[in-house]
Amino acid sequence: MVLWFLLAVSVIYFTWRGPMRAAAAGGSGDLTVGYSAAIAWAAGENPYDPRVLAEKLHAADAGELAEPTRMDFMRNIYFPVALPMYMPLTMLNWSGAKWAWILLNLVGVAAIGAGLLYLAGMRVSELRAGAFLVLLIALAPVHSTMAMGQTGIIATALVVMAAALERQRSPVAAGIFYGLAIALKMQIALPFLAYVIWKRRWPTAAAGVLVIVAFSALSIGRMELAGVRWYGTWMANLVGTTSGGGHNDASLANPGRHSMLCLPVLLYGFIDNRMAVMAITYTLVLAAAAFAVYFLRGRYPKQELLALSIVAVLSLLVTYHRTYDAVLLAIPLAWAFAADRQARPLALAVVLCGLVFVVPGQTMLHEWVVAGRISSVTAGTTFWVSGIAVHQVWLVVLCCVLLLIAAWRVAKEQRSALAADTSN
Repeated sequence: MVLWFLLAVSVIYFTWRGPMRAAAAGGSGDLTVGYSAAIAWAAGENPYDPRVLAEKLHAADAGELAEPTRMDFMRNIYFPVALPMYMPLTMLNWSGAKWAWILLNLVGVAAIGAGLLYLAGMRVSELRAGAFLVLLIALAPVHSTMAMGQTGIIATALVVMAAALERQRSPVAAGIFYGLAIALKMQIALPFLAYVIWKRRWPTAAAGVLVIVAFSALSIGRMELAGVRWYGTWMANLVGTTSGGGHNDASLANPGRHSMLCLPVLLYGFIDNRMAVMAITYTLVLAAAAFAVYFLRGRYPKQELLALSIVAVLSLLVTYHRTYDAVLLAIPLAWAFAADRQARPLALAVVLCGLVFVVPGQTMLHEWVVAGRISSVTAGTTFWVSGIAVHQVWLVVLCCVLLLIAAWRVAKEQRSALAADTSN
């Protein structure tokens, strides 16, 4: 009875923060970039020119979202491989495209839930499965992704379905899904293809690479044949958004860094040097990956979901992400709910980390500072800037540490079991 009540509350919370905000006037705003870029691309115009994108949105009846000043701020930094992914939406006007995207996201949430239950070996009738679904639906990153018209839900769903297809021994289909996920959102899905390559699952890896190559060739070929001078504009957009003070810059110079979720956000609180921050980030992430690789050798169902969980958190830490991309935390949460008795303390800690993401904590704290509810003196302290204000990044780091400890324990248990079998 309690579980049904929590499920009802989660569904109401999800509907209010997700679909309702996405459908409202001005909702799904981030979708305007990919949508208008695909229209421009198909028309043989520059999909990275904000002026062109504003014109396309205006023609699609996007209203205030088509303002040139807004599109000049948004800037298209998507890799060319992403452009064909938005093509089906270009057959609709803005309103139709927005509703289609909302429906796709709803399907994506369902696919994530169903796929992770399958990978975790949980049945829907189990209490732990119901608890996992309640938490999945209640996660603020899931709501924010939908409300903003972002791609994280669909990309994560494609990754989860790819992993499920691998479990069903459909390697080529799995590779196609990985490739589509990378095309849609590279920083979410590319690490999973790297994991597949490390596991030497060559048919899956080959299919994924072929999808990426095919989409890239199609996208770039179309622009080159049309004589579009796209590369310089794309590079200018990337530099403008990631350099000091740009809205994708993780340093303290960016007033919008409160919504970012990656390791550099933490490091810039202590080190004001871009090269040093990136060097430390890559070193720590590679060290964590090497640790996981060493202890998660072989291929066992018990290990697979744990390995995917580690890939998920490392992908969040290594490069640019906003807090809405924490929809990836659904993977380690599924592992936690399915964990055996020996791993239960670690699993409980992972679930507690996930519970903090039920509210958009970093954004809320920033809004309180702006509204004056938190004094500027407090908000200017190192403890606030490098700790409280970015607490969700710290929780992802903690989640990574917990998963790595779990990997060590799995390896230890396997060695003990092997030693027992040998002695017998």
